[in-house]
Amino acid sequence: MASRGTESDRPVIICSLARHTVENLQCLQDLKKDYDTILWEEFLADPERYAQRVLGIITAAYSPPKWTDRIMQLMCNLKVVSTVSVGIDHIDRPLLKKYGVRLGYTPDLVTKCTADLGFTLMMAAARRIPEMQRASRGYQSGSVLDIAKIRQCIGQDIHDATLGIVGMGNIGLEVAQRAMGFNMKVLYHNRRQRSAEEEKSVRATYCPTLEALLPQVDFLMLTAPLTEETRNMMRKDRFKLMKSTAILINIARGPLVNTDDLVEALESGTISGAALDTVEPEPLLDDHVLFTMPNVIVTPHCGVFTTGGIDRMFTLAIENLLAGMHGAKMPAEKDLS
Repeated sequence: MASRGTESDRPVIICSLARHTVENLQCLQDLKKDYDTILWEEFLADPERYAQRVLGIITAAYSPPKWTDRIMQLMCNLKVVSTVSVGIDHIDRPLLKKYGVRLGYTPDLVTKCTADLGFTLMMAAARRIPEMQRASRGYQSGSVLDIAKIRQCIGQDIHDATLGIVGMGNIGLEVAQRAMGFNMKVLYHNRRQRSAEEEKSVRATYCPTLEALLPQVDFLMLTAPLTEETRNMMRKDRFKLMKSTAILINIARGPLVNTDDLVEALESGTISGAALDTVEPEPLLDDHVLFTMPNVIVTPHCGVFTTGGIDRMFTLAIENLLAGMHGAKMPAEKDLS
């Protein structure tokens, strides 16, 4: 990707992203006009060639670089890391802070489309859409609908049901707004209670503990960030608190859920189903048992994958990158203090 021939004196941007992403996004290609842009693996293959010219790194949650003190010392002029994500659990924040490197991220842009996907997954799991699709196949000309087969896929009502949201941030609020259209009762658990005005705006009721929320909900939507406190928050003892008809939806981070405990809960009928946009480990191997379960939907961490969503995120990430390299105010900077 970098300019060849005589060694360039131009500043370097490292793209710690998949090659096809870099090659297919025009906004990343446009960086080549003023910068030598290289992939992370190109940098690692010859760090001495590039290190002192590296001013910025653009990365994402699915392809973070493996930082070390040695690498940071080599990149003595690195000014900014810009991640195309809301979550920053894949970033070594203490190491960036140690070397005075700023961090940009892309909040808010994913909020509405991720909430859309969460609600879509909930509806698809509740109405057992993948199973209904399979039940629609196998007919020959002149056949009549097999009502007995269809009745095996009877789903759950979404309207008037109770939705529990864990993590009432911006995405959680957007999910709650969508639930209003289905006259759902919304309960939520969060690190802090939202204001009375915010609660009223989405008709949501605060539950001070997860244990108080779980037995009440028909659908449980995870939208919380990954922290040491939230890691494995959904595990065996908590699944046992839920209704046997309840469905889990995870649009946040895979490690919020203990995968082995989830499989056990699904196999035993402790809960009814799951719809997962993110899993642990990610990605799952093709022979993973979750793919064999008719009551499970798995999508590839694609909350922002809409026509405009990706472009908006990368545009903001590049704005953060350029501002950081020039010592200017970033549109969205994460405080590392």
